[in-house]
Amino acid sequence: MKTVAKINNWLCKVEGAVMVVWFAAVLVVMTCQVISRYVLNALLNWSEEFARYSFVWISYIGCAYCVGVDGHTNITALLHKLPVNAQKIVRLVGNVIMAACSCASCRSRSTTSPRMARSSHPSRACRLSICTGRSPWALG
Repeated sequence: MKTVAKINNWLCKVEGAVMVVWFAAVLVVMTCQVISRYVLNALLNWSEEFARYSFVWISYIGCAYCVGVDGHTNITALLHKLPVNAQKIVRLVGNVIMAACSCASCRSRSTTSPRMARSSHPSRACRLSICTGRSPWALG
C-alpha cells in the first residue's frame, strides 16, 4: 500500500506541474494572439483551437489531481460519523461510480456541444482527455 501511495504522490506532483506549465503556455499563446490581432492586424488561426482543447485537457487533468489529493468538494457530515473501515468502503464505492461514469463518457459518441458537432475536428481528443485525466486516480 505504501508503494501505491508513493506512486499517487508522484503522479499528483507530475499532474500539478503539467497543469501549471500547460496553463502558462496557453497564457503566452493567447497573449500573442491578442497582440497579433490588435497590434499587427494578423491572425493566428491555430491559437483559438489550441486554447479550447488545452482548457479541456487541463480541466480533466485537474479533476484527476483533485481526486489524488482528495480535494474534490464533498459533504462529509455523514462520512465522518462512520467507522474508519466504513469510510474506506464509502470512498471506494464513490470511486467505482466515478470510474463507471468516466468509462461511459469515454465510450459516448455524442459531442459536447452543437458547435463541436459542426466543427471539422472530431471530438475524439476531448473524449480521450477524459480517460487520460481520470485514469491516474485509479491508483489512489
